Amino acid sequence: MRINATYSNHTDNSAKTNTTFSFLGNNHHYSTNSNSVFPDSVNLPIYETRLNTLSFGVNFDFRDDVEENYLRRKVSNGHTFVSFGAGILISSPKYLGSGIGYISYNGNILAEINTINTSSLSIDINGIYSNGPVPIQMQYALPGNISGTGRDLTFRTVGVGNMFGDQALTLNLEYNFRKEIYRLLPISFLQNLSINTFFNAAGKTFLINLPL
Repeated sequence: MRINATYSNHTDNSAKTNTTFSFLGNNHHYSTNSNSVFPDSVNLPIYETRLNTLSFGVNFDFRDDVEENYLRRKVSNGHTFVSFGAGILISSPKYLGSGIGYISYNGNILAEINTINTSSLSIDINGIYSNGPVPIQMQYALPGNISGTGRDLTFRTVGVGNMFGDQALTLNLEYNFRKEIYRLLPISFLQNLSINTFFNAAGKTFLINLPL
C-alpha cells in the first residue's frame, strides 16, 4: 500500500507561438490559419489563474518491487495481478488562496489476467468526478498517441490532448496474443518470430465543464 499527500503551487499562463519556423520540416510553417498544413500547431489558450492545491491518495499494488540503480518499479513476473487506487484533489480560494475553487475525485483499476499459454488480457479503468469549475489545464486528458504510434492501453485513434473533461469514465481492454496465433499457422519461420499481436477496445464518457 502506498499513501501520498502533495501540496502544489503554480501560476498558469497561456503560451503563444512567436515563430513561423519549424525544426522538423523546413517546408512547413506554423500558422494561425485553421487551413494550414499544421492546423493544431498553435498552442491553445488555457484558463489563466493561480492554483494552490492539496491532493491525497492511496494505492494498493501487490506486485514485487525491482530496483535498477536509482529506479524502482513494479513487476508481475508473468503472473496475474490487480492494482487499484483512489485520490482527491482540493483547490480552495478561502483556505489555500487558490484562484478558483473545486474538488476532484479519481479512481483507477489496472489488471493483467493470464489466459491461454502466454497470452493475456490487460484492463485499465479510470474514473474522475469533479465538483466545481475545473480549469482546462487541470482536466483529465484522454490518453492518445502521436500520429503513427500506438502505446499500450491508449485510444489508438485519438491524438494527444484531443479530448479532455472534468467528469470521465474510461475503459481500455487489450488482448495480447503474443505468439499464440502464429503457432497455429503451418509456417515454421513465423512460429519462431517474437511478434506481439494485440486487440484494443476502449469506451469513454465525458462531461466537459469549462470555467468562464
